[in-house]
Amino acid sequence: IDKEYDGTTDGKGASFVPGKNFSFANIIDNDQTGLSLSAGSGSYTTKNVTTNAQDVTFGSLTLTATAAGNYNLTNTSLTAQGRITPKVITVSLTSTATKTYDGNTQADAFGSHYELQDVVSGDTVSLSEASQQATGHYNSKNVKEATTVQYDGIQLAGADKGNYTLASTSVAGTGTITPKTVRTITLVSPIDKQDDDTDAAYLGNRYQLGTDLLSVDVVGLSGEGHYEDSSVGDNKAVTFQNFQLTGKDGGNYALPSGLTLSGVGNILKKTVPGENDFRADRPQYIALNTWYHGVERSAMSE
Repeated sequence: IDKEYDGTTDGKGASFVPGKNFSFANIIDNDQTGLSLSAGSGSYTTKNVTTNAQDVTFGSLTLTATAAGNYNLTNTSLTAQGRITPKVITVSLTSTATKTYDGNTQADAFGSHYELQDVVSGDTVSLSEASQQATGHYNSKNVKEATTVQYDGIQLAGADKGNYTLASTSVAGTGTITPKTVRTITLVSPIDKQDDDTDAAYLGNRYQLGTDLLSVDVVGLSGEGHYEDSSVGDNKAVTFQNFQLTGKDGGNYALPSGLTLSGVGNILKKTVPGENDFRADRPQYIALNTWYHGVERSAMSE
């Protein structure tokens, strides 16, 4: 007749299961499932979990369950073999796992940031040092999708560890990954454009994001830019701000707050179409049937 470890030798916590570890005599068949026993006294020889059964004498036995009122016990004591079985306990993480984006799902060790539930007061039991220092894994490597972290292969340690068993050798908790800041950003001058009667500057691919990015990541940059004025000319000051990271991996990175980049650029004169650009077979032009030097030509319609 076994009981789950509770830190005492008291037999009152023993589990009496009719048909499994004891049986009644002279019971009407229909009452077999409506009777059980409860011990008022009893003592195991040790409080600790053992693999070998030990003799246990239970006293002050009483009938329990729905049919108890229909019977009297002729013997209120019972000697039997019994074991103390490990107490099932659980572990939970007490802090959120976090790291800066590094392109993989590996999670840092949780260390002492855990709690064991249902441990008997006064017992010395903890998670092993190897468990506390083991790395876990996030459910995703990406900043937006990473929400949980899990550690596997958890084991107990401590003087009283033999009296317990873990409900699960894995523990999961909340996990977050923060964006990696891109600190090295440079403009590639000159920033040129053809005159369009505005001071707007277009970043295009005239930038470098430096070494902060992982080589396998695809990240781009967009921003709002302006020349010092809108007139045609060379070596004009250009300023960009209001940047955003783009590309499939852009969400895993962040830009320094208030980032502004300056460079130089040229606003070029509008290009005048050459003679060969005025051909009627060019789909981007409309034939206007104008005559020049006696030859019919096409003029561009903007």
